[in-house]
Amino acid sequence: MPIILFAFMLSGCPQAFTTQEPIVQPPATQKVNNVVEQPFEHSNVDLAASKAELTLFITEIKKPMETRDFAALDKMAARFRESKERFIGGGWKIHSFYKTVSTPMDFRITETSWKAHINFLHAWKKASPQSSTAQCALISTYLSYAWLARGGGYVDTVPESAWKSFYERLDMAAAEVKRITNPEEDPYGYFENILKIAKAQSWDREPYDRAFNAAVNRD
Repeated sequence: MPIILFAFMLSGCPQAFTTQEPIVQPPATQKVNNVVEQPFEHSNVDLAASKAELTLFITEIKKPMETRDFAALDKMAARFRESKERFIGGGWKIHSFYKTVSTPMDFRITETSWKAHINFLHAWKKASPQSSTAQCALISTYLSYAWLARGGGYVDTVPESAWKSFYERLDMAAAEVKRITNPEEDPYGYFENILKIAKAQSWDREPYDRAFNAAVNRD
């Protein structure tokens, strides 16, 4: 697959965002021994063990984040990508890794926390200029930062000033995508972010399908 994939699409994509981000409904629950369990994929999993596993996972990632051990973070991401490790509940560790490193370490949803986290990711990029993981984490963070500005309400409830910040932050994410010269180094972070940008910017169907098909062909 060609190294340069979608940069040409980012420059001409419409930004007429007309609906709120789709709400994904959870899988239907099922009853086991007359007890309502978690969604189907979790029905045969020890939920306490699953929660403990995820908590330990996040703790292990937070350690190098707090000490700014960027090499350790790159090494973790490479392992999760190559091994395709999953949690006992079935979730992919690479996706949870990105969710963790793309969220402020204090978990506070404030402008100050998000700006501090963006500075952290820029420091990671500067220390490891070849790190596709740092780049993809920054893109994901810009996307979440855009939604922080917009909020989750319907279109007619979003103030004009919020739309301006929303699109500016989406543009920051798109600009960062263009700096990735080899998507194959981190296809999971790259393609997931491409498709999120496509939805938020309301791409036309044809370029969106190209991005989607390239992602599916990759894995």
